Order: sequence, then C-alpha cells, then structure tokens
Amino acid sequence: MRLRQAVDLACESDAPRCGAASYRIDAETIRLCPGWIALSEADRVVVVLEALYERYAGVTNATQRANYARLARDLNGRFWAAPTLPQVLGGGT
Repeated sequence: MRLRQAVDLACESDAPRCGAASYRIDAETIRLCPGWIALSEADRVVVVLEALYERYAGVTNATQRANYARLARDLNGRFWAAPTLPQVLGGGT
C-alpha cells in the first residue's frame, strides 16, 4: 500500500459512536476512538495501520487487516527503527 495523499486523523470524542471499536472511518477521516489512548504504543500503531489498510487498501476482512498491520509494525521496527537518543546526539549523552 502506497499512499499518494494526506491522511486525515482525528480524535473521536463521542464514545457511543465508536462502540467497542478503536477507530471508525467517517467519509475521508479516520477517527480514533477514546479507548485508543488506553492501548500500549505498539497496539496504537496497529490500530492506525488497520484503519489505513481498511480505508486506503480496501482490506475488509478484520483478521487479515490485523495480520497485515502487525506484520508492517514488526518489519518497520526491525529494519527501519527510529534512531536512539545517542544516535541522534551523535554518540553523546
């Protein structure tokens, strides 16, 4: 999946509109539901990736979306991990 446009993300303040879901898609916007903030950082990444796969790649099967999202998160962490603080500071403290 390669995005060719900006992605609109917004926080959803109306919990009843979300139900038990961590996100919902409203027209062009991915709305992150209130329960999203209580998830671990790794799980929040998966939720956003799942939403992207649903909205932009058309993956309708929830299990398949979750599997793709976890794989993308894990591959990114393994091969393109964010730099550590010492790396950013050039080996300093």
